Amino acid sequence: MWKKIAIWTLKNRFLVLIVLGLSTLVMGYFATKVQLSYEPNIAIPLNSPKLKDYKEFTNIFGEDGNLIVLAFDGKQIKDHVFFKSYTTFCKAIKEIDGVENVLATPTAIGLHKIKSDTSEKLNARKVFSEEPSLFAAEMDSFLNLPFYQGFLYNPADLTQLVAVRINKDIVRSSKRVALVKSLKALGEVFERENKLEIKYSGLPLIRSLLGIKIQN
Repeated sequence: MWKKIAIWTLKNRFLVLIVLGLSTLVMGYFATKVQLSYEPNIAIPLNSPKLKDYKEFTNIFGEDGNLIVLAFDGKQIKDHVFFKSYTTFCKAIKEIDGVENVLATPTAIGLHKIKSDTSEKLNARKVFSEEPSLFAAEMDSFLNLPFYQGFLYNPADLTQLVAVRINKDIVRSSKRVALVKSLKALGEVFERENKLEIKYSGLPLIRSLLGIKIQN
């Protein structure tokens, strides 16, 4: 049988070469259309009770895996010049397409009592007004708020945390790569200006960096 195949192939070698060439071109064309999937993989069966519980949880509390966190040494936090740079950094992050919210010391919210003749209620407003003359008092007030201790900063050494919430549709698309690049570009400027080092973490960041490596 193999002898017959060999003889036929040799007799029709030009036809075989043409078919192989055309099939190679077709496969090469479709290979250029290959794209990475940015959807998270499901590692357990679709009928798993655990997956059902997880979907019910996300329906109630929202999507997870859409947060990037930054951390850096915050020993300069009580210096108004540094804090102004920190505030500008947070505002620039918020302006990145796909960023829904930035939670950090400069964006912290405080509750203030409002009294009237008939009632008393709480009003939420930013702790920091960006008024230089009030900065020292506002910083003392912030550091005395127990809610943010161990959350936005470490009380022992004032290490700062910045939580960046990403739109879930962006997280599941190729746009998250551009978002991560923009975020890191802003971080590099902030590092140079204040002579510090930022640490990054979070699933959108890890998935984006892994996706870039796979694509390369």
